[in-house]
Amino acid sequence: MYVIDAQNKQHYQKFEGPPYTGPRFPPVQPDEQGHFDHVKPGQREFSSTTMFATVRRVMDIWEDYFNQSIPWYFRLRFPKLLLIPRVNWDNAQSGLGFLEFGYGRKEDDSIDYDNPYCENFDVLAHEAGHMIKNSIIGLPE
Repeated sequence: MYVIDAQNKQHYQKFEGPPYTGPRFPPVQPDEQGHFDHVKPGQREFSSTTMFATVRRVMDIWEDYFNQSIPWYFRLRFPKLLLIPRVNWDNAQSGLGFLEFGYGRKEDDSIDYDNPYCENFDVLAHEAGHMIKNSIIGLPE
């Protein structure tokens, strides 16, 4: 897995996906000990770190449950899963080789840029679940 914090990206359309080559924010750097606990909620970098950690934890849980590693179903085309924490959209999606997340909506139906789905464990686990399901039982027909 790897994270690209894309700048001003629209969500992938059907049949689109990695690699992402557009503008991006610098990657989050670990501290001297290799940890990311210096990144705090409210910082933009928090979206990338919490997204990676949550998807990794969801994988750990399911790999423990199945008592085996779960290779990605797209591994022959893409060696790693691309995580994009913030796209200009009011939804989230999993696709061939990627997960990307938009934002919730306000009461007036506008996009709530203070409510990124990439910081919501349930939304992250749901989208990661699509990847795991496809890897375990295959793609739906």
